[in-house]
Formats: sequence, C-alpha cells, structure tokens
Amino acid sequence: MKLPISYSLRSMLNRPSRSLMTSGGVAIAIFLSVTMLALGKGLSRTASSTAEPLNLIVMSYGAVSQEFSAVEPAYIRAMASLESVGNGVELSPELYINTMVQVGRQPASAVLTRGLRSENAGLHPKVSLAEGRLPQRGSEVALGPLVATRLGLDTQQLGIGSELSFEGQQWEVVGILSAPGTAYESEIWAPLEDLMAAARRDDYSIVITRAADMATLGDVKFDLDTRTDIRTTVVSETEYFARESERLKPVLAVCSIMTLLLVSGGAMAGMNTMFNSVMGRINELAVLLLLGYRRFEVVGGIMFEGLLLCLLGGVLGSAAGLLLSGVPMKFSMSAFRFVVDQQVLLQGVGLAAVIGVVGSLVPSLRLRRLSIANGLRASR
Repeated sequence: MKLPISYSLRSMLNRPSRSLMTSGGVAIAIFLSVTMLALGKGLSRTASSTAEPLNLIVMSYGAVSQEFSAVEPAYIRAMASLESVGNGVELSPELYINTMVQVGRQPASAVLTRGLRSENAGLHPKVSLAEGRLPQRGSEVALGPLVATRLGLDTQQLGIGSELSFEGQQWEVVGILSAPGTAYESEIWAPLEDLMAAARRDDYSIVITRAADMATLGDVKFDLDTRTDIRTTVVSETEYFARESERLKPVLAVCSIMTLLLVSGGAMAGMNTMFNSVMGRINELAVLLLLGYRRFEVVGGIMFEGLLLCLLGGVLGSAAGLLLSGVPMKFSMSAFRFVVDQQVLLQGVGLAAVIGVVGSLVPSLRLRRLSIANGLRASR
C-alpha cells in the first residue's frame, strides 16, 4: 500500500503555523544566503568585466597598483618611438589617484579619479556617455553612476551642473558615464592637465596602450619588457584585473563562510521544527504503520513534507533576493552592484533543498526506530 502524496500536503495545510514557521525561517536564511552570493558575484564580475583584452597598462617599475605608480614623461616619448607602437597603437598617459571628494557639507569620501585627455577616451571602449559630454580644460568632470553611492548621495543629487570639491578646488559635473558592471562606474574622470595641476604631479600614473590585435599587443609588450631605457612594469588589463580578482578571494571566502553558517542555521531550525512535528503526531504515524503502510513510505512522506516546505521557503527567499539585483554598495575605495543572476537563484533553491533534506533526516531516523506499540501508547 502506497502512502499518497496528498497525506503530506494535507499535513502541511492542517498545521499552518508550523508550516509557515518552517518556510519563513528557511526563506530568511536563503534570502541572506542569496545576499552573500550576490555580493561575491558582484565583486568578482566587476573585476573581470573591467578588463579590455587589447589594452596594456604601463606602470612604473615594480609597481603592482595603478594608484601607486609614477611614470616619467620621458618614457612616453621613448614609447612613441618604438617600431611596434607605430603599427596603429594608441597611447594614453593618465593620472589615476585616490582623492578625498566632498559635495557641499557632506563628509568627504575617497573616490578613484582618472585624469585623461578627452581624445583618448576611446581607449576605454566599455565606457560611454549616458548624459552630457566629456570634461574639457577648466575644472570639469564626468562621473560614473556609482560615485554618488561612494559619497552617500542619491544619483539625483549629483547630476549635470552639480559641483564637488577635491584637491583644493571646485569641479563642475558636465557628464555622466555609463559602464555597466565595470569599475569605471565608480570613477571620476577629469582633464589630465587640470588634475595634474591640482594634485601637483609632474608625472603620470600609468600609460594605457591599445593595439589593433593580439599579435601587435604582444609585440608592444615584448619591446617594452626588453628596452633597458624604459624601466616600466607592463601587464595586460586582463592580467591586471585577474590579479585584482585574486585579492578579492579573502572577501569571497568570508561570503562563502557566512553562507555556510546561514545554511547550517537554517538546517538546525528546520530539523528542530520537523522533529517537534514528528513527535507531536507520533501516534498518527504509528497508526499508518499499523494500517499496513511500509515504514520507508512513512519516512519518505516525512522527508517529502520537510523538503517541500523548505523548497517553498527557498523560492520565496530567492525571489526576495531578486530585489537586490543591481543595488549599489560601497566597497573599499570604489562601489559595485549586487548581481542576482540565474546561477545565484539556483544556488539559493539548491541550498533550500539541502536544508530540507538535512532538517528532515533526524526526525526520519527517529521514526525508523519507532515501534508501533510505543507509538500507539503515546496517544494515551
């Protein structure tokens, strides 16, 4: 005799408070887990999406970060004379600094600021203009859409015509950049010469080198690596941002540990609820065994019930997590967006299934050892 699925469904409906507590608890655990997963996904995607395969980053010798690099102007002239650079290769000397930015009376916050010439903006093809224009000489800037997040402001508070203060002077916002999913979203762009003057710098941070194809890119890198009169560190953007992703591993590990703790907590809560449910109707389950239902079918019904409740909570928690998709958040000197994609949602539902199986396991094992006589005696 097979135990009908309708038994488990009726059991869930006949005990609405327990069912709601189980599904609600799992939904909260899965929502928080999806938050951790979306945070990790957003960080890693921002790093990987920023790289342009045909770009090289030229930094000062021994430098590992763009912000702490200083390239002498004489090197630019030497680079321009290279035979490989003459094959349609573009060079963009840039200043890349971390500066304290203030809007009105708001507290100042650190924002990454890039100084470049407007004619070289094309060397960053993932960046386009959403509004306005590129900045020209005269203390003008263009902002990524997440700069407002870095400064603790709404995007409406930092639009075209707004003013902000950094490096001892006022700057007018004349453009809003668009670079979805990249680190450029949290950058300020300013005219190179204006930013160098404001920061009192007579050298550049980096030189972005863009080639027409991978073969030319390799030739340029080889020439720069072998020239003894140009002492620089040369890495492709792909390699540079892959290295940045490696630095995020401790953060991603924390996200994974938090997810594991949340799932473990959800499993323990589910186990406690299901155990109380089994013990509260032990006589009912004993009657099922007496009527001829096989023990593994009754155990399977309990596990199916727990799994269904947890999957319901998983779907609700994952659906709530969708609200986080695209939400900006500060991180270190930049900002990023939470990414809730299909993979994150499936992971959320999968974790709910794990909670359901683990949470139903102990009550099911208790039921397997139950004797019919003891179960019937429990009703007295």
